[in-house]
Amino acid sequence: MEQLNTLPDTDKNKALYPLQQCKSRISSANSLYQMISEAQQATELEDEAIEIINAYIDRQAQKRKDELASQPKAVADKTLFPDTPTETSKDEPPVKPYIAPPKKIVIISPSELLTKGVGVQYIETKQDIETYIRKGHNALENDQRVAKKGEETARYKY
Repeated sequence: MEQLNTLPDTDKNKALYPLQQCKSRISSANSLYQMISEAQQATELEDEAIEIINAYIDRQAQKRKDELASQPKAVADKTLFPDTPTETSKDEPPVKPYIAPPKKIVIISPSELLTKGVGVQYIETKQDIETYIRKGHNALENDQRVAKKGEETARYKY
């Protein structure tokens, strides 16, 4: 996960330490009930970890947007298009290269797509298969629109 490479240690610990503790409790569990309970809690902890990582990505994207807004137009153009030849003078400050921010983590649940999109629990016909694939493509296109827009809107949500 490239998102974890740039995550500060405090956020990384906040996101992953509860999962590590849950894993430890599962490995030392004495009963099936305890294992199932811990596995359910692990799912919730995973969602919380993803929220922490996505919040960091949002902060980084906003920071980058603010940096670009504070730079003069010519400097901002050079950071976005570093290969474009331009004239430079010695008085200009050095330009930071554009670094694409990491992408948010989005979970697409096949079973959720199946029950919501196709409306059946099992795929039995060719039509069910085509509907399922179309719903998956629609979900991906929706997420791409949200990412391109930079934020969720009333119509497009993750």
